[in-house]
Amino acid sequence: MRLAGKTGIVTAAASGMGRAGALRFAQEGAQVAVVDVDAAGVQRVVGEITTAGGAAQVRTALTDAGIPLAGLRIIDGSGLSSLDRLTARAIVGILQAAWEDPTIKPSFVSALAVAGRTGTLKDRLRKPPALGVVLAKTGTTSIASALSGFVRGRYVFSVLQNGRPVSYWWARRAQDRFATVLASQ
Repeated sequence: MRLAGKTGIVTAAASGMGRAGALRFAQEGAQVAVVDVDAAGVQRVVGEITTAGGAAQVRTALTDAGIPLAGLRIIDGSGLSSLDRLTARAIVGILQAAWEDPTIKPSFVSALAVAGRTGTLKDRLRKPPALGVVLAKTGTTSIASALSGFVRGRYVFSVLQNGRPVSYWWARRAQDRFATVLASQ
């Protein structure tokens, strides 16, 4: 982020070149003040700048943590955009960074579901070798399914399945098989 710590004031920012410049400054990490006679247009641009600035902060945090950005699409800083995209490699990197950070690890790991015992994995992976040794986060929508986490503190994994529609039953079956194979190692 080449403009981190800098401030920019953009006039005529509600449209055209002013809007484009304001957004670019935010994407590069600058604090941006926008001015225009079009108050509604300024509000739209402020929303876009907030989104672009949040996305820039996420990309910076990922880069600083050594997370590979190839294949990622970060639209906003909330992670709630349906347009955001992560790769399994990036998720594994995030998980590894959390595991290795002593200030994050205890609360982070304790928040994960335990295979066959708690949370979203209470009714999954209920038999050895996965029972109790897979700690993971699940995620399911009509177009995606995921299981990402740790096995015995030895393996970090992420299984992502995308498509329209994703059969949650088959997706979970594949994810559980993958985690079980890791648990048997």
